[in-house]
Amino acid sequence: SGINAEYKGTGKEQQIVIQSSGGLNKDEIENMVREAEANAEADKINRERVEAINQAEGILHDTESKMDEFKDQLPSEDVAKMKEKITEVRDKLQDKENMDPEDIKKTVSDLQQSS
Repeated sequence: SGINAEYKGTGKEQQIVIQSSGGLNKDEIENMVREAEANAEADKINRERVEAINQAEGILHDTESKMDEFKDQLPSEDVAKMKEKITEVRDKLQDKENMDPEDIKKTVSDLQQSS
């Protein structure tokens, strides 16, 4: 009889069936299950990060195009401030692959508030 570890990490159900006939002891089996769960958690964070990055880049893009559109109607120091802010956000997001999804969202929401 195998042990079934189920976790709904990727939306599709993943079943890890570990046959006890392979000579694995209980600790090794538990380690494998734990590792699988840890991977599910990492997958979730990666997915959230990708979503946050996409959202961030969308907002940067929108902000820039709006700024271009209205730059004649805006005081030049506002435009300069916005450009600075966009550059700042872009710089922060250079390391986006290693950033916490929440940090990415926070960085961009700062931009949204100032625009």
